[in-house]
Amino acid sequence: MHISEFSGQLDPSAFIDWIKELKRYFDMENLEEDNPRRVKVAVTKLKSHAALWWDNLQTSRQGQGKEKIRLWPKMLKHMKAKFLPFDYEQELFQQYQNLRQRDLSVHDVKKIGPLITYNRPTDRLFLLATNT
Repeated sequence: MHISEFSGQLDPSAFIDWIKELKRYFDMENLEEDNPRRVKVAVTKLKSHAALWWDNLQTSRQGQGKEKIRLWPKMLKHMKAKFLPFDYEQELFQQYQNLRQRDLSVHDVKKIGPLITYNRPTDRLFLLATNT
């Protein structure tokens, strides 16, 4: 399975798509949340700004006497803080709240419904628009 590279562009959709690719790969390879290989795989796909940021983060942690990040949940937390706007979840929630049926039939609205999924990686509402 091909995993795209992530260069750290400030495009929330690109970041979320990249995370979804990684999750599909982790599922396919049966890599559990606490498997350090998840971080190793993700790091190999960081390029440009994202790779520099990651290297600086790890170096900074070492300089502070902290351990390097080795587990996926912690890496994901730091990446979301860096590459998603701080109000991204709130903005998605507001968009969701403002959805209107408009001139769509009930049948059409039901087709759109499954495109919105809920994921609570940090016990907060986190809406992701999916392409499935």
